Amino acid sequence: MMKCSKCGAELSDDAKFCLYCGNKINVTTPSSTEEDSDSFKASHPEIAWSNGDKADAPKSLADKIKAKASDKWHKLSIYGKITTVALSVFVLLCLVALLFGKTAATMIAILQIVLTVTALLMKKQVIKVSQSWLHIVAFVFAAFLLVPYVSLFGMDYGEDDSKMNIGAEASEEYGTLMWSDSTIANLLPIPKSITGKITQDNEKEFTAYVSNTPIEEFNAYVASCADKGFTVDVSEAEQSFSAQNADGYRLSVSYQGNGVMSVSVSEPEYAVSLEIECVENLLFSKYDVDVYVDDSMQGTIRHGTTETYNLNLTKGFYEIKFVSADDDGVTGGVSIDIHQDESLKYKISCTSSQINVEIIQGTIAEHGEDEASTEFSDPTDITLTMGEADFKGMNYQEAEKIFRDMGFTIFEYRTVDTETECAQDTICYIEITEWLIGDSDFIAGDKFGADSTVTFFSYKYVAPAAASSVFYSTNDYETAKEGNTGVFSYRERGGSYDIYWIIDFDEGYVYYFTDGNGESFCDRLKIVSGTLNDKVIITYHDGGDEWSYSLHFKYVNHPETLIMVDNDGFSHEYSTTYLDDALRLRASKTITDY
Repeated sequence: MMKCSKCGAELSDDAKFCLYCGNKINVTTPSSTEEDSDSFKASHPEIAWSNGDKADAPKSLADKIKAKASDKWHKLSIYGKITTVALSVFVLLCLVALLFGKTAATMIAILQIVLTVTALLMKKQVIKVSQSWLHIVAFVFAAFLLVPYVSLFGMDYGEDDSKMNIGAEASEEYGTLMWSDSTIANLLPIPKSITGKITQDNEKEFTAYVSNTPIEEFNAYVASCADKGFTVDVSEAEQSFSAQNADGYRLSVSYQGNGVMSVSVSEPEYAVSLEIECVENLLFSKYDVDVYVDDSMQGTIRHGTTETYNLNLTKGFYEIKFVSADDDGVTGGVSIDIHQDESLKYKISCTSSQINVEIIQGTIAEHGEDEASTEFSDPTDITLTMGEADFKGMNYQEAEKIFRDMGFTIFEYRTVDTETECAQDTICYIEITEWLIGDSDFIAGDKFGADSTVTFFSYKYVAPAAASSVFYSTNDYETAKEGNTGVFSYRERGGSYDIYWIIDFDEGYVYYFTDGNGESFCDRLKIVSGTLNDKVIITYHDGGDEWSYSLHFKYVNHPETLIMVDNDGFSHEYSTTYLDDALRLRASKTITDY
């Protein structure tokens, strides 16, 4: 019997390893003689003898693999050990992703493996690279991919993973489902199940969740939706269905899992093109305009430009409002009724008090002219039903009645002499004055405050007299109406002084002077061209500067009123005055030629 040199346990004489502690037993050869020893070794070839005449026991395959792996591990550098561990981890992550069916995570893990192997090959110069540090970049990027990999496992499951969401959905409690009788809900078939809930029900959208619905009933419900007309632009999958009906209503049906399906239908959206032209003003009210659809701002139109806005709107009425970018109290707009694709065009004009809107294209084929199109204004404003041209030649009393029916209550009356007997008491023209601003070019659709003053200028018949010069001209009336011969005189009475114009076609000059302010000069200007029924052009020449005025009768063939338009485009009005008085005052002035 032998004893183990390590633990002292008794062993058989032929034992090679201790059965208790695993210690290898060194067999010692007989010490009689070297010859006897060699003879003993030769007769026992099964024993592996050491140089010290000690036999080593044969190793198992596992021990050999373990020893070899340990040897290789200790020979690895720190970089090699880190990348080896990382590679093992990435392989494990790939297997986990495959097990849970996470395709994206699997691809990330494979990319990590490829990057790590590439980094090792770069380090060993198997893959030649110009920069020695690129292997570090590859490995760091592989490690960084752990972030998106982990996040994929933290995300909620999508439609493909709906079975994994059953536990979460099971906690939802549904009551008795009373199907809506709204117009939009009636577009849908009523589900078989009577449990669930309605989450939205209005004129634009209806949404419901229906429980106790197995997948077979879901499929049957989808088929019944198609029977109700939802057959346009169909998109269908195993557990979802969407389509439109002929009126453009969009349906979406989805199987949520756990016996629950969602049903949603919404109003159609229409493509609306909105083109707006802002008319450019020469001098005043040159502000930009903000464009709103209801309370949603679409953009700003620079003054004098045209902009187009493309909108998607559901069925219904909308207010298109135009607001001055300088003063939000200055507005204008129209109301539109949308129930099909539309191409709308408007022309807007900026004034100091409001933004006027002209409809260029806003007709809806099925409904005729959009009756809801109106301008935004004060609720006391009056919308004119007739334009100025409609009143020409109408008896002034009849015209007054029409304006009273519109809502106006303040009137003034003036006469314009005429030698045409049939024109007696008929309208020559009408002015509507709002806040001391006259406007004689109104059209149907224009708006004025109810407190505006309407002034009727009607003809008063004057029997023709013997041909003689009128008091303001060297011509008789008939000749004066031609506005191209003789001499005419006009005056504007001011608060402290008067302004005079004398148009002398005989000499070919126009004279301008004032009286009452101490001014002693009179301007004389050459008539360049024209007649007073068109316009007489005069031009000032002062050193290197030039500017022109024009003069014309306010109304053709009516010399009673003169209009002068200055070089800035402003109009000034003058009445006839005695020619003899005007010539006497001119004679007292020093003539200055321009």
